[in-house]
Amino acid sequence: MPGNRNKSIGFKKYDNAIKWITENWKDNKSVAALASQMEVLGRNMAALRSASDTESRKKARIVWQKAAQQYWDLVWAIVEAKIDAGPPEELEFSDAERLFIDFGHLYSEYTTPNPSFEEQITQPSAVDMYQYNRLTDSLKDNYSLIFGKPYSGPAGGVTLEEKLKRFNRELNASQARRRMAMNTLFNATDIIEKPELDGMLKNLEEGLRDAIETDMRTKRIREADNTARNIIKENCRNYEMSERSFWYTMDNLEKKLTKPDEPETPAAAAPEETAPVPGEPSKQPDAFDPFAEIAGSAANVPAPKPSAEAPAPMQTEPSDADGADYGDSIDDQPTADAPQQAADQGEALDQSLKIIQNVLSL
Repeated sequence: MPGNRNKSIGFKKYDNAIKWITENWKDNKSVAALASQMEVLGRNMAALRSASDTESRKKARIVWQKAAQQYWDLVWAIVEAKIDAGPPEELEFSDAERLFIDFGHLYSEYTTPNPSFEEQITQPSAVDMYQYNRLTDSLKDNYSLIFGKPYSGPAGGVTLEEKLKRFNRELNASQARRRMAMNTLFNATDIIEKPELDGMLKNLEEGLRDAIETDMRTKRIREADNTARNIIKENCRNYEMSERSFWYTMDNLEKKLTKPDEPETPAAAAPEETAPVPGEPSKQPDAFDPFAEIAGSAANVPAPKPSAEAPAPMQTEPSDADGADYGDSIDDQPTADAPQQAADQGEALDQSLKIIQNVLSL
């Protein structure tokens, strides 16, 4: 909370962060259900922590994977619940919510405790090549941009105005380096004329802000009058056309400057699975429900000793089944295929960027 940004939060009071979230959001069915399930996953992780047999270790991994996915589901449920209840002037998170969201901390008996939590949670956010070092700061910043609400800056860090000045300077420097690199690359080729190249780079530079804000549907875009809206649409159209031309031109340059790839050696065929013997029942692994309480109370499991290193927030490692729900593209705008487009655009992009990086390192 704003008044507690530079004070100790009393870690012991909020140690059982997941229980606090469950009780605080008991009137919200979505958050309460997800938090209760996360409590069960935490107890199961504690019960399986010291297991050494193969089956228990498999179960421990399944529980960890499900908890990692459950973390993101619960984070978004908390954010949506706060917005649905307001929306507030500034998105705020309690100390228990910050322990869970920023550090992935459930409870000292479930996840590894960190003696530095109290110190780290009030550390200022540095401005460097990374914009944030707290997920809650990122959530609050995006909320203020989308809803046009005030934002006082990262907890204990610099103000939004200071950050904008810093990144505006870095953007101008990056655009200048790109111009130098592009002119150096194309001066020795006949792929594109200089006036056309300059016009393409101008559209990319002048339309960048409008293109990003249109994609994010910021307040400036939503409330623009007809005259401003027409200018924004024109800038976005020029930006999109120049962006396609840029990558098409880079693909052509890459083909001109690099040798054709050698044919790949076909991979060895995978061994065929042994066919089941007729009449013999097939062996199916027993289904394991990670949300089912494992026999034995987690309270009987000794709490892990505090670690000198801070655990990172749980990283999602989705399984094949779970991964289908994430990572879907949000860009549903149709784009025209450029002629002679590379079959593998990702590889071409990587090689094109390497070419520019090599020029910049000269």
